[in-house]
This record gives sequence, structure tokens and C-alpha cells, in this order.
Amino acid sequence: MRALLAIPAVALALVLAAISGSASEWCSEDPAIHFVDAKGNTHTVYLTAYGDGVEHSHAVSATTFTYSTEYGDHGQKTKIRLVVFVPDDCRHHFHVRTLVSTGPGGTGVVLAHHDSDSGHSSDLEFEISG
Repeated sequence: MRALLAIPAVALALVLAAISGSASEWCSEDPAIHFVDAKGNTHTVYLTAYGDGVEHSHAVSATTFTYSTEYGDHGQKTKIRLVVFVPDDCRHHFHVRTLVSTGPGGTGVVLAHHDSDSGHSSDLEFEISG
């Protein structure tokens, strides 16, 4: 009887192993960005760049970005625009996901996100009140 119960359990374990083995693996980079809002308060957000496949970790670690701030609504809102570039690697293009959040590693509130390919710039924009 125990042998009959073990067979489905082993089969389930093999299926789950196959599924997890075929799932995408991602590498990431996560710099903090500090900016000053229209009222002079300092804020920190995190730019997380993911590359589809750990073999692209070197290219993802070479991610560059620039950002600009624009004040509006009589000092009540601050608009932030980031331009993010993840370079290609020796394997050329790969899928890239970038996001800006209030916590490291994409935690907290996600303020902006974009999916694209390496070798192309991504524009991310968000607004902070206050």
C-alpha cells in the first residue's frame, strides 16, 4: 500500500522539478536613486533592471541611467523621468525588465515599469506629490 502512495508522490516531484527547471532565471541590478522634490524633500527610489537569464548578468551590471526632475502644479508635484540603458552582451539582444519602486528589489510601491530588449533605451516616468 505504501508503494502505491509513493508512486504518485514521486511522479508529482518529477513534474514540479521539470516545471521549475524550465522557468526563466533572471539576474538583476538595483541602484538607489536620490532626488529632491519641489518642496526640497529628499526621496529615494530603486531602479531594478532584470535580464532574462543569468548568463546576461555582466551586461545587466553595466546598466546605465540618467534622470531629470520637473516641478509642476505650483510646487505640489515632481515628475521624474529616467532613461535606462542595458547593453547587449556577446549573445546580442535579450529580454529586459526595468522598474522603479519605493523599496529595493522591486518591493514597495511600483512607480513605473517597462519591458524591452537589451541594446535599447527604456523611458520610465512617474510623479511624486508634495
